Amino acid sequence: MLDYLIVVNRTDPERARHLVSFVDPSIYEQRFDVGSGCHLMLAGPKSATIQSASNSIILGAVHPREDPLPDLGAVFACEKVAKRLIETVWGDYLAVWLDRRSDRVHILRAPFGRLPCYRRTIDSSLVLVSRCHRLTMLGHSPVVSAEAVAAHLAGHGAKSETTSLDQIGELLGGQQIVIGTRETKIETVWNPWSFTTRNLARADAQSQALAVRTAILKSTRQLVGERSKVMLGLSGGLDSSIVAVALAQAGTAVEHLSLTTGDPSGDEARYAKAVTDAVGANLLMVRQSPEHVDLSISAAAGLPRPSARSFSQSGDREIIRLICETGSQAYFNGGGGDSVFCHMHSVAPLLDRFSAEGFSRRLWDTAMDIDAITGCGAFFALRRAAGRALGRRKPYTPPVTGRFLTAQTLEAVPAWDHPWFEEKPYPLPGKQMHAYWIVSIENSLEGYIRDRAVQSFYPLMTQPVIEACLAVPTWQWVSGGINRSIARQAFAAELPPPIRERKTKGAMDGLVVQIYERNRTTIRERLLEGRLSAAGIIDRNTLADAIDRRGPVVGNDYGRIMALLDVEAWWESWG
Repeated sequence: MLDYLIVVNRTDPERARHLVSFVDPSIYEQRFDVGSGCHLMLAGPKSATIQSASNSIILGAVHPREDPLPDLGAVFACEKVAKRLIETVWGDYLAVWLDRRSDRVHILRAPFGRLPCYRRTIDSSLVLVSRCHRLTMLGHSPVVSAEAVAAHLAGHGAKSETTSLDQIGELLGGQQIVIGTRETKIETVWNPWSFTTRNLARADAQSQALAVRTAILKSTRQLVGERSKVMLGLSGGLDSSIVAVALAQAGTAVEHLSLTTGDPSGDEARYAKAVTDAVGANLLMVRQSPEHVDLSISAAAGLPRPSARSFSQSGDREIIRLICETGSQAYFNGGGGDSVFCHMHSVAPLLDRFSAEGFSRRLWDTAMDIDAITGCGAFFALRRAAGRALGRRKPYTPPVTGRFLTAQTLEAVPAWDHPWFEEKPYPLPGKQMHAYWIVSIENSLEGYIRDRAVQSFYPLMTQPVIEACLAVPTWQWVSGGINRSIARQAFAAELPPPIRERKTKGAMDGLVVQIYERNRTTIRERLLEGRLSAAGIIDRNTLADAIDRRGPVVGNDYGRIMALLDVEAWWESWG
């Protein structure tokens, strides 16, 4: 990940220069004066920047929507630079430029770009970094916010402009910050709603499937670039199998790795083997072990949110080893597929279809599809949808998870806030859920040990793919009574029948149970005597009763307890 630091002060440029003087030049060897009190510093190779002029620069990787790459000098010269950039390129980038017309500095983060942008005001100057701990050289040591951690645990794990560190915010993907001499404001340039309302009543499934397929194949090929060999984490599920097909057509050698747990629920080998047979490749299989998990460390150390899951440590160690042994130059993953492909168990598709088409026989078709997926009964789905349709359309509200949290914690948790969901009139209910799932999965793509050794790519979470999937009506995602229907149609010719027709998913539950059972005493001590307990966030008595319960692990408490432990380890990592 690129390591950059930006300092901006439009009203008192001298203060910005003074703050910059504290920056270690041995770390940030490259320095750019964008102008008007904006200083950008970069650690790493010069190839990581694209500078079109003295007052405009792009950090990171950009890919053209249409070949060739547009003339960036012309893009920066147009009136609406941010909008034009988002329409013509995508990638993991941060664009910084001075608008001579308005004398304002603009900083844009790419929609769904994985180059982060954290912000903090220091000595009246705005400081933006890709690594939060770099703020210490400017006299600010990040401090964990107990209130934000409580909100995270209550179910607000989805990204927002607030982080779990005090006074540190995040510029979200698709947002730009505009700094003038009189005001600084954040603008949302990209949101999902312009893609969710395009000709819904006239959208045909075949065209939608082709658009999704084209976006996935092209985005995957662009991410591969000039790499001669990459590795794919192949679970045997639909999402990673689609990425396997896309990589097979990307013109590079691919190592396919399947991680097993020794538990039948986590054994995906037969499905993964069906995929590698279909694409003509070999399959590497490695068994994960609870012995390779250290509960005292967090792979999210240094990140502003407790996004890591400890059970991934075992698999990550094997991925790093095999990356080195095979000479693979990047790690690809099908992460985010469930969210992007709208894996829905809800009557919301009925509500969306009624809003788009009114009463029609096709509503019954969708009710039957929902019944086939959920088993709720078609008449029940219609009654449930009718009851919701009579109410006033509201913004989507994520569910609250209160298990093991104190009553005082839950009472103090603020409502979740995200700029996408401020839109009025409120978008279709199903599309609100779809957009929320996309937001909520972003944290799950961070906090992996492997990211320190190799670059990871998630083709299904790229801007072109997400835009193509948002344009698919929710009722088409459940058509035929099977989840993620359009994605299956898009790759029906290449996916082997066991994958194309598969409705179940594997899980890491068996590994998590092994880790939990193996470490009960340590877990009890760390949580009951840790920082979550000291801050009054967790209910010690209820938690102790759950941990002390003997016999085989049943229910879902073990998963929640492990999530608490992951947050505890992250909190400790900040000192």
